[in-house]
Amino acid sequence: MSEFPPDWGEHLLGDIAEVINGRAYKLSEWEEVGTPVIRLQNLTQGGGSFYYSNLTLPEKQYCRKGDLLYMWSASFGPHIWWSKKAIFHYHIWKIEPRPRLVDKKYLYYLLDAKTQDWKSTGSGMAMIHLTKAGFEKEILALPPLPEQKKIAEMLAGIDSFAKRLRDLHQKKQELLRSLSLSLLGIGHCHSRFHYQSMPLGNCLRLSRGVDVTKARMVPGPYPVISSSGISGWHDSFTHETEGVVVGRKGSIGNVHYAETAHWVHDTSLGIADYKGNHKRYIYHLLKNLDLANYGTASGSPSLNRNDVHPIAINLPSHADQIQIASILDAEESACRRLKKKIFTVEYLKSSVASDLLSGRKRVTV
Repeated sequence: MSEFPPDWGEHLLGDIAEVINGRAYKLSEWEEVGTPVIRLQNLTQGGGSFYYSNLTLPEKQYCRKGDLLYMWSASFGPHIWWSKKAIFHYHIWKIEPRPRLVDKKYLYYLLDAKTQDWKSTGSGMAMIHLTKAGFEKEILALPPLPEQKKIAEMLAGIDSFAKRLRDLHQKKQELLRSLSLSLLGIGHCHSRFHYQSMPLGNCLRLSRGVDVTKARMVPGPYPVISSSGISGWHDSFTHETEGVVVGRKGSIGNVHYAETAHWVHDTSLGIADYKGNHKRYIYHLLKNLDLANYGTASGSPSLNRNDVHPIAINLPSHADQIQIASILDAEESACRRLKKKIFTVEYLKSSVASDLLSGRKRVTV
């Protein structure tokens, strides 16, 4: 017995839409000008660098703004094409809904939800072998067409709000980066503060973490911080660091601020001595120095004390450090709050989509 409302119909995807294969290209067929060819990365990156073709193809091999595309290899999921006339690559299908049966935007949200469900339930491995024939046999439940349009309109509204928040977050991050470089005296010094040039080693002393074996990574009271963040817990405490930790291997140059005492893993560098400098200022300084550029590239890439200590910096007085850190902390907190709001809106959209696309909740048309 169907789990959907009685006025919903169940259809094979191939019955409600035509799924059109993209075209495979030889390297010799790429051009520097002509019709852009949409590849997977162009969809996942929202643009990027395009290849071009001057071939004349059947009309159905082209897509235009507003067309529904589906990536079926490596990266999976639907996209609405946003730009001018283009050709879609072999690893992309164009989906042309039959408008009397299904609304295009509704189908986009339905395919997006099904793709996320495939990934989250573990059946995502089967997607590696996704075929056009198998895709066309997917069974989709559809509400009446007016309700489809209303649902798509509601979800598009949430998407639009989330996009505005993401755009705002990106601008705030760019402004924070620009403000940080100025206040920290990186590249140029802020005219409001007085700076003294010196090597970074004059401001701090880094020490390597310790090798934490898997046997000691057991449930315990002490977090172990590695180059990518907290990687586990420890049962005893013999190597204390409170404050700034820098990735030495793996995620080279990653900077974390430990609010409480941590074990520091061998993949990281902890600050053993701040030499009278303000911890939060040093955190912002290291975070904005792009430390990965100072690492050792040969052999196994790493960042060591001898790589970091000679870096030339401009250091303000301790009182100015406190003031600068306070400004940057406030801006960083604003970015975090905005990011949390984005997460909340996207979670809300996911929850609303789940209810509406399953028929658990209905909309009035």
